[in-house]
Amino acid sequence: MAQGLKEFPENVALQAFLAMTLYHMGEEKRAVSMLIHALVASSPDPWIKTYEKALIFYADHLDEAWDQNS
Repeated sequence: MAQGLKEFPENVALQAFLAMTLYHMGEEKRAVSMLIHALVASSPDPWIKTYEKALIFYADHLDEAWDQNS
């Protein structure tokens, strides 16, 4: 799979399969982050495009939480 992504880094299907593999290997955070990045990169949905920066930010900071009162 890694070789496939090396040769075809923009292949969203390969990214999804790798994310599922990572999930089953116990790497849930990395899997979810990878899926969000793939979604943002490949979706023509206007709502995804509207929130692209926020989605990428949260994908890269999944374990962080922010105080709502700050």
